[in-house]
Amino acid sequence: MDDMVNSHCRAQFNKHGPTERNGNIRMNAILTTPESQGWRARDMSSKTRELLKYFCHTNIIHELAVALFWFMRNMLYFEQILHRHPRMKVIFL
Repeated sequence: MDDMVNSHCRAQFNKHGPTERNGNIRMNAILTTPESQGWRARDMSSKTRELLKYFCHTNIIHELAVALFWFMRNMLYFEQILHRHPRMKVIFL
């Protein structure tokens, strides 16, 4: 997971510059106004939401927010039973 977080942070830094480190803003929006975040929070279970609320607060560092977002996306894959869908496959590189 460290590689994913570091890779994302480098990519976003290069894309938007040092001021665009808003992972905590995104995660708090997902938890407070999920309907405003489109696919990002759609069909999230209450169990996942409660776990994210436990770790998220307004002062979390960007890297933790990125890791929590990655965790949430992976949980959605299983909560939406996509692992059983015939057209969905996980690809390992």
